[in-house]
Amino acid sequence: VLSLFSISVILVFYKIISSAHKDIVLWVTVIAIIGTALSIVDFASVGVKAPRIAHQFSSYTAIEKSVAIIIGIPHIDPCFLSWGLLGIWSSVCNWFALKNKLLPKTICYIGIFGSCLYMLVFLGSLFQKQLIVDIAVGGGGLIIAPIWYIWFGLIIKKIYGHTNCAG
Repeated sequence: VLSLFSISVILVFYKIISSAHKDIVLWVTVIAIIGTALSIVDFASVGVKAPRIAHQFSSYTAIEKSVAIIIGIPHIDPCFLSWGLLGIWSSVCNWFALKNKLLPKTICYIGIFGSCLYMLVFLGSLFQKQLIVDIAVGGGGLIIAPIWYIWFGLIIKKIYGHTNCAG
């Protein structure tokens, strides 16, 4: 659900910064929507597979249990490309917002830092470095992203008031 709602944030961010660098901002916005769509499908798939695996786990042999633990839950996006794509979008858009003074500096810096953590999730997954993934997900997904999303929402509310942000 969070990934689904992220699409609206991506589009509002596009509206704010597209006047500065329309072509590249459009390109990274499309990348972000692809990444978000990929995460929606991946999280939904894991949400369906995890209970099934858990339900069957007790009937597995010791070897099957070991293999299931090592393999984990199969992902549609095994290298978390979705996080990498969102990281690219966030770094480019927060940089342009900072450069063009479209948003407060601090939120842009938080967004750029979060972007780096998102890209570390991708790189840690790609190179199978679980500690990097865990640190990046913990820092980026559980701390930095919520701070950025809430602050961005407050800024949008202040800019647009109670009107339709897309209008």
